[in-house]
Amino acid sequence: MPPGSCGTRIFWFARDQGKVLDSAVKRREALAVGAISLLGLAMLFGDGALRRRLSLDELLGLIVTTARVHGLRLLTSDQRIIDANLVSTVE
Repeated sequence: MPPGSCGTRIFWFARDQGKVLDSAVKRREALAVGAISLLGLAMLFGDGALRRRLSLDELLGLIVTTARVHGLRLLTSDQRIIDANLVSTVE
């Protein structure tokens, strides 16, 4: 199975992040994808209507806040989130 994939569902992550996910799946760790992250994907790949309602910075803020509230580590390659050190990250 290629890094970043789980069965037939393909995720877009950096190679190292895919390895982290694959390792977590093998250890049967609980993984979560926040609804706000799915909204982010819709913004990136959608027709632009969502981008007019919510900026990328607002979206990232919501993702970080959600991770903090739930005490989750955030899998990210976004250097702004990592540098802010507001939430535990898996880089």
